[in-house]
Amino acid sequence: MSAEIRSDIYSDRKDKNTMDSERVNKVLDAWKTHLSEIRNCPENLSAEVLWQVLCELEQTYFCMVKGIPFTYIINGHEMFVNRKEKSITQATVVLSARRVLEKQAQGAVISGPKKIGTFGASYLYPVFLRLGIICASAG
Repeated sequence: MSAEIRSDIYSDRKDKNTMDSERVNKVLDAWKTHLSEIRNCPENLSAEVLWQVLCELEQTYFCMVKGIPFTYIINGHEMFVNRKEKSITQATVVLSARRVLEKQAQGAVISGPKKIGTFGASYLYPVFLRLGIICASAG
């Protein structure tokens, strides 16, 4: 009986979450399409599409390679990780994503954050993995 009451109380919230989920799914589907189109042409990576996806994934939990959880928020053209005071700029994120895609197109395996070689790599690595920018294939 309490479950029925609870679902009535949160029905609006549930609908909002469903709508948010649908919006996120649309953004992620558009991202997957874009990613498949640019996989071998990293220079065509759309900064706008990448940033939109990152905005949709704000406050999502990610885990660093060492297993430490983190989230981030986007404020303008900066990504603020909850474990750091400094931000990672949009330009850094886009440049890093392009570099990763270029290295992989040349046959390199991005096996960890150090292979990205940029500020904030320990946070970008799990985000790029989730987005499919980094292929999770074993080397």
